[in-house]
Amino acid sequence: MAMGLVIVGLVCLTLAMVDFNYPLKNFLGGWDENGWIKRNQLNVAAIKEIKSSPWVGVGAGNFLVRLPDFQKNNQIFWLQPVHNIFLLVLTEIGILGLLGWGWILGNWLMKKKLEWKWILILGVVGISGLADHYWLTLPQNMWLITIVLGMI
Repeated sequence: MAMGLVIVGLVCLTLAMVDFNYPLKNFLGGWDENGWIKRNQLNVAAIKEIKSSPWVGVGAGNFLVRLPDFQKNNQIFWLQPVHNIFLLVLTEIGILGLLGWGWILGNWLMKKKLEWKWILILGVVGISGLADHYWLTLPQNMWLITIVLGMI
C-alpha cells in the first residue's frame, strides 16, 4: 500500500514538472485550439464532395485535389484528408465503388471462419477510422492492415 502511494506521488510529481516546462496538452492527443473546427470543416467539405458526385465519387486519391473547391468560405483552410475513413472512401469512390468493395469484402468474410480476435481487430480499425484517416492514407498503416487481413 505504501509503495503504491509512493509510485503515485512520483508520477504526480513528474507530471507536474513536465507540465511546468512543457504543457501536457502538447503531448495528449495532438489537438490544437481549432482542431474541432478543422475536422468539422473537413467533414462538411467531404459531404459537399459526395453531393457533387455521389455515384462514382471524385476519384481515388482526389479528395485533396478537389478540397480547395469546397473550402472557399472557411475561416480556416486545412489541406488534410477528411478524418473519417468511411467519408473518405465514399467521397473518393462513390456509392457504386463502396457497394462493389462491400460486396467483395462481404463475400470474402462469409467464406472465412472468423475468430473473435479478428473481429476485434477489424472493429478497432473501424472504430478508430471514425476519428482519423491513417488506415487509408499512411503507408505503414496500409501495410499493417494488409498483413492483418492476410492473416485472417
